[in-house]
Amino acid sequence: MSKKVGLWIDHRSAFIVSIDERGLTTSVIQSHVEPRFRFSGGSRSSSAHGTEIASEQKRDKRYMHHLEHYYEQVADAIAEATRILVLGPGEAKVELKKRIEKSKGQMKPVINVESSDKLTEPQIIARIREYYKYFE
Repeated sequence: MSKKVGLWIDHRSAFIVSIDERGLTTSVIQSHVEPRFRFSGGSRSSSAHGTEIASEQKRDKRYMHHLEHYYEQVADAIAEATRILVLGPGEAKVELKKRIEKSKGQMKPVINVESSDKLTEPQIIARIREYYKYFE
């Protein structure tokens, strides 16, 4: 059974489109990751600001842990795919690809990554259908 998946992903949500013999299905996974923010100002290397550094490092670590959990959810949702098209802005698409490639699954899917601005759900579905029509 061949299952093709396309998805649009950023750090907030993933819109997943699955295509198989039964047809097309869609789903959405929310990350629930708090937005990442940076403090303004110069270097924080002085000892007086040591607690600020530790606090920022804790936030960064918590942020990365939430992202890893999010990518795991998305990877589990598309685990049966034989071919995957990943669309999106920023780094999320590349981070997800790396996560899937290092997983210990038996079958490694073919993964293609394309940069994309924000798209509506119908635009995502149309782009994924267009992409997979060449593999029929």
